[in-house]
Amino acid sequence: MESQSDVPHISELPEKRGGGRIPGLAKDVWVESKKLWVVAGPAAFTRLTFYGMTVVSQAFAGHIGDLELAAFSIAATVISGLSFGFFAGSVALYLLPLHFVYAIILPLNNLFASRGKGDPE
Repeated sequence: MESQSDVPHISELPEKRGGGRIPGLAKDVWVESKKLWVVAGPAAFTRLTFYGMTVVSQAFAGHIGDLELAAFSIAATVISGLSFGFFAGSVALYLLPLHFVYAIILPLNNLFASRGKGDPE
């Protein structure tokens, strides 16, 4: 642990990047937004494309007849519900063992910390 003399005074600290000005903040927000859209853009495009394909397909099914429109809308709802269910189920399967790990590790960590064996420092 640092002693009081090792801690610099606030006037000795270097200036923050951007200097706390709004133009610097706007530039940082723009850069981070561009990085975010590089990752999230394709996912958003895919989601909108699949939604558009479903709408167009349902419109074509509606032109064929009422029974076909009902069948397609039920099928599309069931398939989208199942795909979301599989996604949520797979996420739950991956996260479930993590809960057991925390249930074991956290009490052990508290036990070792109470006995003074937690941190080697």
